[in-house]
Amino acid sequence: MIIEFTSVKKNFGKFPALKGVSFSVPEGSITGFIGRNGAGKTTTVRTMMGLMNYKGSAKVKGREVKEGYALLREGIGYMPETFSLYPYLSCKEMIEFNGKFFEKIDYDKIKNYAEIFELDLNKRIEFLSKGTKKALSFIIAVSTNPEILILDEPLSGMDPIARNNFLKILSEECGKNGTTIFYSSHILEDVEKIADRIVLIHKGKVLLEDELDSIKENYKRITVVFKNAISKKDIEQINGVKRTEEDGNGFLIITKHNPENILEQLNKLSPSSIGIFDMNLNDVFKEIVGGEK
Repeated sequence: MIIEFTSVKKNFGKFPALKGVSFSVPEGSITGFIGRNGAGKTTTVRTMMGLMNYKGSAKVKGREVKEGYALLREGIGYMPETFSLYPYLSCKEMIEFNGKFFEKIDYDKIKNYAEIFELDLNKRIEFLSKGTKKALSFIIAVSTNPEILILDEPLSGMDPIARNNFLKILSEECGKNGTTIFYSSHILEDVEKIADRIVLIHKGKVLLEDELDSIKENYKRITVVFKNAISKKDIEQINGVKRTEEDGNGFLIITKHNPENILEQLNKLSPSSIGIFDMNLNDVFKEIVGGEK
């Protein structure tokens, strides 16, 4: 695993921001790191970047972050939620300034991505829109051809076209260059488009870590109606059922694993009708964190 967190804890005064966070990121993957505002996403990212003291173990490329992050810097591209851009510099000057901290930067990539985002590299940063500043921040992060790209809420402020371009570029960076991408966001629709792995954090704890395909395979919505009276307790006792809502002789069932077994058990109860439906990442997120039904 190229990134490994094991029982990482971080307090701000008496407030526990991270409560024993554990997860891993495979090399060459796109990992979507999702959670509500205040869940601990940015604290986790800043810990990963060596910007926070912490308890536990946080390793990047096999090295404990707090023991030698400077040695890892060359292989990491970082786009924080709020990027420090000097308003009096042009975009080109800002890119060149950042490049002085690295051995080399890829000017062909910079030019290509600037054209995609319609970014005038000679324009001063103070005259850029919020979305264009985000695009510049991303170009800076990826300009060094990093082995790992760490992004914290990168799409806020971007218009739909820029967002689509951004997601396409991320997929290409991972697919063509083998870049490992750790992508923190609360825009679940965008995460679902490109991520192959999901880590969900809530109130400082990781509640879900799995491949996206596996999540979609296991989390299903089942509707079933019975001719005879069936108790809610009978449904809830079936292995793999996460939640059950009763409606007359019918039930809405949310599964968390093994939906095939649940269907098999339901069919033994002689239902008059039964249906199974897919859930998207937003649906799964709401079920896990206890949001809107």
